[in-house]
Amino acid sequence: VIVHVDPKAIWRLWSDVKNWPRWDHGIKESTLKSGHQFEEGAEVLLTNQGSQDPIAMKITECKTHKNFKTVCQLPLGVVIFDHHIIPKEKGIE
Repeated sequence: VIVHVDPKAIWRLWSDVKNWPRWDHGIKESTLKSGHQFEEGAEVLLTNQGSQDPIAMKITECKTHKNFKTVCQLPLGVVIFDHHIIPKEKGIE
């Protein structure tokens, strides 16, 4: 998807973990673990809609205004979410 928005605006949404449920309706609650900033090594606790138990994700890569990656270790595998802001000629992807 290509959008016409300042990459800093996207980054503000991404790095404001407690407000993820406002734009991702599959999330019931999300928080950074106490004392953590939105940076590599930080842990995110996330509760999905329909679940009572939070899952822990670790931010394994974080480059301000560019990208971040989270890794979640589950009993049967690993879930990796990779988010990128890619400048394009007519906006960002």
